Amino acid sequence: MPKLCRYDYHQANWETINNQLQIIDWDLYLTGPDKHKKFLNKIEEICAKNILLKKTKSTKKPVPRERKILMRKRSRLRNKTSKLTSKHELQKVLDQIYRLEDNLKQHYDEERNNAEKRAIENIKKNPKCFYSFANKYSNTKSTIGPLQRQNGDVVNNPIEMAEMLGQQYESVFSITVLQPIFIDSFIVCEILFQTAANIFYIIVQ
Repeated sequence: MPKLCRYDYHQANWETINNQLQIIDWDLYLTGPDKHKKFLNKIEEICAKNILLKKTKSTKKPVPRERKILMRKRSRLRNKTSKLTSKHELQKVLDQIYRLEDNLKQHYDEERNNAEKRAIENIKKNPKCFYSFANKYSNTKSTIGPLQRQNGDVVNNPIEMAEMLGQQYESVFSITVLQPIFIDSFIVCEILFQTAANIFYIIVQ
């Protein structure tokens, strides 16, 4: 990242920055070779004194506390299995591990169902969100595209294709869903996405 892009200019002390820029004798300072480099270095120096750096945002979502507890318990039990000599005791520990893994699976399924629900609810408002969700959970690479606009232009950009599919979905399907039913599988989204693409292809041909 370029140095000047690291700063949070929304929090800048612009009055102080302007004052410091005005007191510099630029004609004297920008003499000799590398004037452009000198200018940028001076700007960087002033920014470093008066502007805070941007806060880096973590792209990873925090793991829920309850899930962390289950994962720690599972880890301890797995370590315990290597020390057991009794088949009976080993089976008891394995049964506990299976139950913990089943609980973890329920947590993951619930999180995925909630994400699926939000993506479907927002497909008309934010097709980019739906495309991101579909791309994240799909087991295979998307075979959709390129798409063709009505004027004949070919579109390969995934985000633009998502917007086009969202608009086409909205124009073709105007059914009001009173009580959505969500299947514990990504098949629903796969079918919806492929169906929207197929309909669009039929219309533009």
